[in-house]
Amino acid sequence: MTELKLGSSYETQVTIPTSGGTFFGSLKITPKKITLVVSGDEFEDRKWPYSEPENKELECHSTREHFKLIGLTMNNWSGMLLATHPKLISSIQITYSIECVAMSHKHQANRSNYHSITIHSDTIKKWIGQTEKQREIAASQITPPNYNGSISEFKVGLKNQDTIGISYSIEKSYSLPNFHAGMKFPPYIHYYSCEPLSLEDAINKIKKIYSFFSFITNKGMNINQIILNSGTHKTYLYTLLPEERKIDTILYPYSEPDKAQLLGKTRFLIDYIRNYFELEDKSQEYFYKYLKYSRMTNPEDSFLGYFRILENLCIIEKQHFSDETINEICAETKSSLLQKKISNKDAVSFIRGMKRLNKSKYNTEKCIQEFYKTLPSKTRNLWKFNKEKISEICKLRNDITHANDYSIDDSALIENLVFLDALLTVALLKEIGVEDESIHEVSRRIDHYYFIAF
Repeated sequence: MTELKLGSSYETQVTIPTSGGTFFGSLKITPKKITLVVSGDEFEDRKWPYSEPENKELECHSTREHFKLIGLTMNNWSGMLLATHPKLISSIQITYSIECVAMSHKHQANRSNYHSITIHSDTIKKWIGQTEKQREIAASQITPPNYNGSISEFKVGLKNQDTIGISYSIEKSYSLPNFHAGMKFPPYIHYYSCEPLSLEDAINKIKKIYSFFSFITNKGMNINQIILNSGTHKTYLYTLLPEERKIDTILYPYSEPDKAQLLGKTRFLIDYIRNYFELEDKSQEYFYKYLKYSRMTNPEDSFLGYFRILENLCIIEKQHFSDETINEICAETKSSLLQKKISNKDAVSFIRGMKRLNKSKYNTEKCIQEFYKTLPSKTRNLWKFNKEKISEICKLRNDITHANDYSIDDSALIENLVFLDALLTVALLKEIGVEDESIHEVSRRIDHYYFIAF
């Protein structure tokens, strides 16, 4: 096993050194689940030390590879008594499910910090399309410069001095027996960190990268391989991702400025990537949750999930009095309360309540309807649903949430779901700074758009 590729399956025997002794294990990695089966004998001076049902991580190794297993959950434990004299001996077998595996070669096992992340994905090939840089690379086979290694399509600098972008890996090959010589240059995502990343930090970055590119490619980024780099040393990451999804239409494809202008298409600005990575963690999490809810098999679950995210993105607060006025009112009220022998603690608590009440949130239906009004008019005119439909959606959400008696046929539920998906997609596009003109074009690529269009 020299590398790990997502979508492939692997199985290997490992030894697991612990404070209670070394145990034998069988590690099985598949796209749908990762398991570790631990077995061995236990006696007085030799015990499996991890009795909790969940463990954050565990290390083990095969003949040549070192593995770090992350997110372990005990699924099964069984044991058998082998002997009682002259000492108690029992045999155990424990099965764990695992969220993620990091594999490196044994001589690199002590590497715990990484400086860059490389993600190979067939989806990125479709998203990037054809570019001038690709033509330049292809032409270099005939005329100088003769490229080797890797070359960048674009890089985006972030506030924390990190960079993210798309590069091409130049792979040359030839075979005299097959009369073949040529070059491949598949694109990949690269993320360079200014500060060393721990494994936990790297996994968190990958989650954010995956969420963003899944969103702009229409909920369907398929990853082939993840590599964590520390100098010339590589660690391969295998994590469980949603089942591969066939993508018919990219939501917001990359396009070069000149090409976009020539074809009259909306240009994808790399500033959108910067804007996403500079969002607060809470806002970035909406993109991940959106992807998660989109993969649910029950449309009602997707509906409720979409609604929760949209509700948070559309909050509108009403302030009854200005900050200056409410501060004056609170000061006068506190003075009056203290004169009436009310304790300072109770007075302060009452004043805090007054300040909270000064800012109230509009009800959810009103907030979403106000958001709907901000959509470009030419976009709204293409949709057969208007703001009155939002009242129906809010009622359906309440009926499902509170288990009210309600009836809705499948086609009506899907229409509501797609309309909600469209509103949420636009809200997320606005979060990363996409302008109205671009939103108008991009919104027509939303999944099942025909359900809501005239």
